[in-house]
Amino acid sequence: PWLQDIIRFQGKLVVGGGFSIVGTNTRDMLQFDGTSWEAVCNGCLQGGLDAVGGLAEYQGELYVGGIFYYASGNAGQGIMRWDGEDWNSVGPVGDGIQLNDNSDAYSPDLSWMKVRDGLLYIGGSFRSVGHVPTPAGICTWDGAEFCVLEGEPFSIYYAPFDFYHDTLYGGTSE
Repeated sequence: PWLQDIIRFQGKLVVGGGFSIVGTNTRDMLQFDGTSWEAVCNGCLQGGLDAVGGLAEYQGELYVGGIFYYASGNAGQGIMRWDGEDWNSVGPVGDGIQLNDNSDAYSPDLSWMKVRDGLLYIGGSFRSVGHVPTPAGICTWDGAEFCVLEGEPFSIYYAPFDFYHDTLYGGTSE
């Protein structure tokens, strides 16, 4: 098991990573209410190589990135949003972030998220966003649409990124 990210959401401490499966319930997201730990939701991540990567609160919802699939019954592939009760997709099904264009058989691995200047910055291992190639492995979401960032090819797969003044910096896995 491993811990990938931690955030405070709706008064609880939420942690995500790769923990364990108990029965049919994936326990890759846990929340602490000050007294005890419990699953964020029972069976909310279904099947496959489910694991939680990046977490961010954006526009009042918890955005969750990682490795998970539509085909397993999830609301999203690689990224979903949670309002505290229900899971929803981020963008149209089959038209969002993909490891390779038109490849729903392989989930992207979205490992980092940051909110800045009204945008959600998403990073990880992916090569296509809305059927547009992305050399940088990073994109933004404005609550309605994705935007591919221009830049030199690099991978921030499992490497953190952040802003210093107005410049985005990230590590690489290469």
